[in-house]
This record gives sequence, C-alpha cells and structure tokens, in this order.
Amino acid sequence: MRRYEGSLPPAELLARHGIRAILENQTTMLVPFTDLANRDQAWSALASDPEWRAQRRNVTQISLYRAADSPAPDHSEVSAEALYREIRPPTDPPACDPPRH
Repeated sequence: MRRYEGSLPPAELLARHGIRAILENQTTMLVPFTDLANRDQAWSALASDPEWRAQRRNVTQISLYRAADSPAPDHSEVSAEALYREIRPPTDPPACDPPRH
C-alpha cells in the first residue's frame, strides 16, 4: 500500500512498469506483487522514468502486507471485500529483550 500527498500517479505511467493498483482512493493505492524482488524491480524502474521524475509525488506512507498462506490468486476480478479477507498485515516483530541496567 502506498499513500501519496495530493493525488495518485497516473495509472498509465504505473502500468508501464508493471504497477497496477487493485484498490485505490484519492491518495492511497493497494498494489499486489508476486514477491519482493518483483516489487523492488517495478518501483526502481518507475523511479528512473523521466516522466515520473518530472511529476514525482511525495509518498507519505508505505505499508507491506503478505498474503495469507495460500497460492497467489489472480486479483483481476476480486472484490474489495474478498481482498480484505485475503490480505492480512505481516506478523508481529519478535519481542525485544528488556533493557539491562
């Protein structure tokens, strides 16, 4: 999920780099990737695009989610309600040791 200050980038520009939002509102979009390597490749390609650099928008929040333990579905025909049931936040980070005095 990415949240932008102001409006979202043009969908056509994102699509050229394999970035396709499946849910969006005025400032936030949810973009699925098969894995982190594909995600990093797509965002890196976008970052080097001259059109993107000319109209770059400020990102105010980036969140990573992982799919529940199941095969990666085709999201092209998934409703928002079904998607919210399927995606859940990453597991909690491990607990830290208490400070030593």
